[in-house]
Amino acid sequence: MDNFQTMNNILKEYSIEELIPELNPQQKGDYYILKCPVCGKNEAYIYNNTKIIKCNRRDKCGYEKPLINYLEERENKNFFDLMITLAQNKNINLNLDIKKYNRKFIEYRILNEAQNILINNLWENKNNPVFKYLKEIRGYSEKFIAISKLGYLISLDDLKNKLVNKGFSRSSLDFLDYHFKHFEDTHKLVLTYKDQYGKIINFKRRAITNISPKYVNSKGFKDTLFNLENIHNSKIIYIVEGEFDALSLTYNKDLEKRTFKNIDEVYNFVYKSGVLATGGKASLSSQQAEYLKKYINPEKVILIPDNDKAGKKNIYTSIKNLQNVGIYNIEIISISSSKDVDELINNFGYNEFESYDSIPFLEWIINEEIENIKLKEGNLDYYTLFQKFNIIKEKYVQSEINEFIYKKYFERYFDKELAREIILRDKKEKLFSEMHKELNKLYQKFKQIISLKRYK
Repeated sequence: MDNFQTMNNILKEYSIEELIPELNPQQKGDYYILKCPVCGKNEAYIYNNTKIIKCNRRDKCGYEKPLINYLEERENKNFFDLMITLAQNKNINLNLDIKKYNRKFIEYRILNEAQNILINNLWENKNNPVFKYLKEIRGYSEKFIAISKLGYLISLDDLKNKLVNKGFSRSSLDFLDYHFKHFEDTHKLVLTYKDQYGKIINFKRRAITNISPKYVNSKGFKDTLFNLENIHNSKIIYIVEGEFDALSLTYNKDLEKRTFKNIDEVYNFVYKSGVLATGGKASLSSQQAEYLKKYINPEKVILIPDNDKAGKKNIYTSIKNLQNVGIYNIEIISISSSKDVDELINNFGYNEFESYDSIPFLEWIINEEIENIKLKEGNLDYYTLFQKFNIIKEKYVQSEINEFIYKKYFERYFDKELAREIILRDKKEKLFSEMHKELNKLYQKFKQIISLKRYK
């Protein structure tokens, strides 16, 4: 167990009211409304499972900080000392490697400060190439860019010099080479990967010109999901492909056209919580599925593939990986008017996305197979369709709800008489196939006998 997991286990022993009484937390279901530590307005909030304090006055305040960092500042203690104090108050025994914990704590502070510098780089001079790319090429508003916390890497040396000016020793910054040294001249747009507690785990960078590779990860980066810090207490998880798909779906761009009566209305309109990206992969990997099950355990997963051949093809892999970890309630949203979620929302608005309905994955697979048979055969070949139904049942029907959907669709296309007729036909064809194989074997033996007689 690492130091952050240890700290989060300790925090679970405390209520929000115990930890931050000075912010006057008021429970609203699965989150709390707070007084913002910076602007003082009663418009900040924190979720029980994410433990990140955020002010909803993003264009006027924009305060956002993990609860751990807030407590460090309030108590004037480093991570290690804060953890010991919180554990002692609850009579929790800790067995800690002090040297290891101190090193990890320093790296944690450096990564957080690095993100702040990269964000400031983007806003200090709006004529920089990354800001122009986001506004002019991708069409994002300044408010959207701000709340997405995108960054600009001027250079690795520039980043290190600014961190030294913040008080860090130059030798403590060597590990940043794994994050930023490769492709630093071309890949300047920075996206930050965090876990569900707000801990930075990776920086991913994008080229703003048409070069390959389009994206680069930190070296040694583990396969994880993007936007985990915004899952909150979501029971429904949306899985998209790209990071900008996740950002566009999480932060509703239509918010600038609206006025709001209160904080709850702002929160509900701005966010669609629980949106995660596979990080540009067309399918959800087995490692990502395992993480989803272990740390989030959603009631339902909705897959939203890109509108291309790769997106549709790799849906099958995502479904398989989810079922392998015990997630069976899976639905699909197929967008048709754009190539992906980001383009859809950017071109047509958030309401266009909301017009799409999700359908159970088994229904989606059956519909796809029916369309494929029609395209290949010109019309619906019931015998081929029957074989496809058998394959689908064997591969994907692993829960009661999927059994129900399968039966409903099967009965739509096959009454008992037709099913019996196809089964008999299938048995006959298998029998004839076996007979053909046996006759072929006899024929080959006969040929060998004739050739031997001729040889003698």
